[in-house]
Amino acid sequence: MTIARGTVTSITRAIDARHVAFSVAFAAIEGEVQDRRTMARIAQLQLFGAVGELSGSEGEFYTETPRVEAVEHAVFLVNQLADMAKAFEDRYFRLWDEARGTA
Repeated sequence: MTIARGTVTSITRAIDARHVAFSVAFAAIEGEVQDRRTMARIAQLQLFGAVGELSGSEGEFYTETPRVEAVEHAVFLVNQLADMAKAFEDRYFRLWDEARGTA
């Protein structure tokens, strides 16, 4: 079976265009991935500061009263992170569809 040279060139260009589309899409969300990771760590630290690190090992439980303001900040951060995660998911799938050419 012989494939015409023009056909191979067209296929190569299509593959290159697809790679570029995926590269652009993933570059567009790379910073957002890092932001979500950072926000999750901040929320985790805020929660630990509010109620302590609950290990539950060896029957030990955290008994100190949580600090109300710190708990409010932790709750806010978790809610904000959930909203950011949903927006990220929507953007991810939109960019994925665009890169695949199905949008």
